[in-house]
Formats: sequence, C-alpha cells, structure tokens
Amino acid sequence: MIRCRAEVLYVSSLPRGTLVRLLLATLACACAESPEGSRWTVRDSAGVEIVSSAGNAPRWDLGDPLLLLGTVDDPGPTQFHRVRDVELLQDGGLVVANQGSEELRIFSADGTFRASVGGKGHGPQEFDGLALVESFADSLLTWDGGNQRITVRLLDGTFMRSFHLEWFEGILFPADLLVAGAFTARGILAVTARYMSQLQGSGLVIDSALVSVYDMEGTLVDSLLRLPHNARAVLRAGNLQTTLGAPYTVGASLVGTEDGFCSTFGPEPEIRCRDRTGLRRLIRADLPRRALNEADVELYWREALETASEAQRSALLRMRDMMPFPEEFPSFAQLVRDDHGRIWARRYWTPTDTREEWLVFDDGRWIGTLASPIGFRVMDIRGDRLAGIWQDSLGVEYVRVYRYRVAMP
Repeated sequence: MIRCRAEVLYVSSLPRGTLVRLLLATLACACAESPEGSRWTVRDSAGVEIVSSAGNAPRWDLGDPLLLLGTVDDPGPTQFHRVRDVELLQDGGLVVANQGSEELRIFSADGTFRASVGGKGHGPQEFDGLALVESFADSLLTWDGGNQRITVRLLDGTFMRSFHLEWFEGILFPADLLVAGAFTARGILAVTARYMSQLQGSGLVIDSALVSVYDMEGTLVDSLLRLPHNARAVLRAGNLQTTLGAPYTVGASLVGTEDGFCSTFGPEPEIRCRDRTGLRRLIRADLPRRALNEADVELYWREALETASEAQRSALLRMRDMMPFPEEFPSFAQLVRDDHGRIWARRYWTPTDTREEWLVFDDGRWIGTLASPIGFRVMDIRGDRLAGIWQDSLGVEYVRVYRYRVAMP
C-alpha cells in the first residue's frame, strides 16, 4: 500500500510554468492505492486534512446471525418493544435498552438471560424514556430523557449513581460517550436542539443544534459550536404553525473520537471531524449523488397517508400542496464508531435499494464495504460482531448479533 502526504503551496511570485509543474508533482504524489484497487488521496488545506477515497473498496462478508433473541407469545425477557439501544459487552454478552418496559435486559453471549433492572418511574433506579446504553470499563451508562438523567451501573446492573446534565434551553440528548484522549478525559458528547415552536421561516427549514461536552459528573465542560442538525417542513397560516420532519431527510449523526468527534449531514458523501479548536479532517468518498424523482414523491405520500394517525394525517393534508422535497437523498444516515476506532457510515436507504450498505473508514480511508439486511438497525460494533434490532412485517422486534469477516488482500 502506497501513501504520501501532499503539501500544496500557493506562491504568487513564481512563474506560471514553475507553479504548474509544482502542482502537477503534488497531484502525482497525493494518490495512494491499496492492493484491492481502492484509491485515496490525502492533502492539507489551511490546516485541514482532506482524505478522499475513490474506486471500489473490498467487500466484507456478513455471516449468519450468531444470536437471535425475540418472541411473539412469551411475555418474558425476550419479548421486546421499542428497543432503543443494544450494547455488546467485552465478555460476549449484551445489554438491551427496552423502552417499552423501561428496562435494561442483560444477556450472556449464548442468549441466556442474566438480569433485568429498572422499570417505569421517576425513582433513583427507574427509567422514563430509556434511550441509550453504553459500556465503559466495568460500568454501564444509560440516558432516559423523561427524567433527563444519566445513570451509572455495574455490568451486572447494580445501581451506583445518577446525575443530570447541566443545560439551559432546548432539547438535550447525549450523542456518544467520549473516549479518553487528547481532546478530553472520558466524558459525554451531547447535542441541544431547538423546540419545533422555536423554528424560524417556512418551507424547508434546516436547523442547527449546539454540540457540547460534559464530564462524568454532568458538569458542562465546553460548548463547541452549532452544527446543521435536522430538516423540517414548516407551514405558517396566521398564528398556526404546522411542523413535520421533511421528507427523505435524516438528522445529523455524531460519534466521539480520541481527538474530538465526527459528524455527517446532508447529500454530500462527507464526514467532518473536529477537535476543540475546530475542523481538522474531511473524509470524502467518491459516491454517486442520488436525485429524487416523481415516483419517490408519490411513494412518500402513499405511505405517509396510509400509516399516519388521524392528527398526523390532518397535518399532512394541510401541507400537501407546499411540502418541500429535497433535490437529492442524503448521503449517510448514521455513523457508528467501533472499538478499533474505525468509523462506519451507513448509506441512506432509498426506495430502490435492496440492501443496507455500510462504508468503513480507518484513519479517514475507505477500507471496506459491508451489506446488511434491510430493516436491521446496527446499534453497536465490537470486535468482529455487530448487534442491533430487526422488525418483521408485523412489527415484532428481534435482537440480532452477526459476525462479519474482513476481506483479505
């Protein structure tokens, strides 16, 4: 594998021919190629490293499920409802955040049920809106939005402590657990979004959210910046405001890194990585842009009106004549960071796709592509395993764990 860094110098006093020769030499040096045929370039621009990948990255294989948990009739611990997160443990076990019962359910590697903790409520060991579980060292960290509370437990579920995150306005929720590194000690990466009633303008409104870092006691360490975060369709008629999620859009996805965090949003196949001082790396993949067509618009209205509640249907009909559709589908829908430090980016699923597709980036370079079943939401990646939730046609939820295999040169 060949890799070289290019430093581009802009010197206006050089003769034009000399400058052209320097630039050509720079471009020749910038290219890198792997044995599998994927290519990337690395260059610096005003202190920002730009890593651009092209070609076809190796296909990684996804095997049969290692573990399937789920049931329709048995009201036991494997009957899941509104699973919001799945966390793989170092010993091969896993923890399921089951919001339907507001419980953490802990299983061994072979699926044996170990324990269940929590329950709906506002007490010190209860949950309301359980939405996240992360493991670190010998502990589990959870977030439940109804109580606006972080809880820390041992890996067996034993309660240790809980705390609130300090903030002043908006909707706050943790995005990821930060690993200790140059950027910060171990902490919590969180975003604070505006309430829908606070949005300005009408039509397609792109709103931003504040990205902040908290320590493991809930104290605000730093507010970093505001990032584009979501797209809303807003209709105003007098004092009435109707707000819906814009069609074929997805909110920003953020993952913590040792140096800061990376994020993605919108149609550009690009991941932006920052530390506390600002933008440090752009990760780009040469992927085709995907335009919406009339069939996509018709499909949206058909499915939205068929599945909406009465109140949602009324709002959709009010907005039918002015609903803003984006010109292009988003590029990436989700980022996940595995325990090797690699970033996995899930392509936004379009109506013509027959599989979910993940791009794997290591040090900014696109090193692999993996296909997963439609409807399987990956929630954690550890070692050579992926874990998440899958729904059947009746909406029954199943926890699945797969093993993947990296393509060898």
